[in-house]
Amino acid sequence: MTGFFRVMLFISSYSPLYLLIIVNIFPFWEIRDLTWPLPIMEIIVCGVLLFLFVISFSPIIYISKCELNETIESKKVRKKHEETLSYLVTYIVPLLVIDITEVNTLITNMLLFLLIGFLYVKSNMIHINVLFLLFGWNIYEDSKGRIIITMEEADYFLRQEKIGVKLMVRNLGGGIYLHRK
Repeated sequence: MTGFFRVMLFISSYSPLYLLIIVNIFPFWEIRDLTWPLPIMEIIVCGVLLFLFVISFSPIIYISKCELNETIESKKVRKKHEETLSYLVTYIVPLLVIDITEVNTLITNMLLFLLIGFLYVKSNMIHINVLFLLFGWNIYEDSKGRIIITMEEADYFLRQEKIGVKLMVRNLGGGIYLHRK
């Protein structure tokens, strides 16, 4: 998996936040009152966030269509959603303190996102992504410590193990695998 794909997964992991911030800062009242010109800084920030929101779906489209090219045996899986829920807490801080009229706040939030992004990519935390949950993907860890991203439920793995069928997967790198039927 390329570094670009990891960065795209990081960008997509914040997609709900982009939408929440747009709702929080977009000057809806000024459109209603037809106050022109609209505040340029709000429009620019909302435009950038809207762009990030739209491109956030590219990794989800990719994993829905990419070729599965390996097989693995996977036993005793457990869900890993608790990490994703913890990751959501990082949404709260920027949402509560963002004030786009303050340059210091914008710089601080940008640096925070860059730091979290660096850690996300370098620590191989690509499976921690809210979009996976929103689109029905489940995150599991098997007995060998591999992360498996799939739409299947845990009992699917037990059935496959019982009948001796290996899973068709795509290795996303760093012990993270994508599985689809």
